[in-house]
Amino acid sequence: GSSNTCTWSMRYHMFGENMGTFEVYVEQSGSFTRILQKIGQQHTSTTDEYDLLTYDLMPLFAGQDIRIYCIQKHLANVSFKGDVAIDALKLTTNGTEVDFSAENNAAKWVEGGEHGTLTAAQTNSSWTALNTTLDTRKWNIEAGPTVSSATGPDQAYDNNIETNYIYWEASVSGQSLPQTKWYPLRTNNVISVPS
Repeated sequence: GSSNTCTWSMRYHMFGENMGTFEVYVEQSGSFTRILQKIGQQHTSTTDEYDLLTYDLMPLFAGQDIRIYCIQKHLANVSFKGDVAIDALKLTTNGTEVDFSAENNAAKWVEGGEHGTLTAAQTNSSWTALNTTLDTRKWNIEAGPTVSSATGPDQAYDNNIETNYIYWEASVSGQSLPQTKWYPLRTNNVISVPS
């Protein structure tokens, strides 16, 4: 058997009473394998530590080209308190880490707008760079607390208020959404998992 190792790891922060559902997938040739699903808020404060996801890519994806997808589902008729944040994103191959966090690595991610179904979010073909200034109902790059009160983290995972992280901004002037929508984020380029 192969002695190669390849692991995806990331931190996520989900504080806000209208959090919805956050999912992480590994995509390979149009097929999606869900490696995380969290429904509703997972934290009770902006200052809570981020939770950890670690996933071994070797059993299912050895020798394959993949992408990582993060998809936020925001429910209809709820408020703005649903800012999910991700940080400390890393690919570790045979002990060597590649950083996918927002700090200096924004180009490693693209976001895919708003969709009426999960399938539409997964099969989206129009991807754009992450926003470095606030854009509502989009994946953004931020440092410090998110602009909305009572949701999101107070800073990046490293507890540095100057460090950038990636988050999805739930609000549009505090208005609720008339239909449930899905918002995809994915790695821009493919990741080659060793054989």
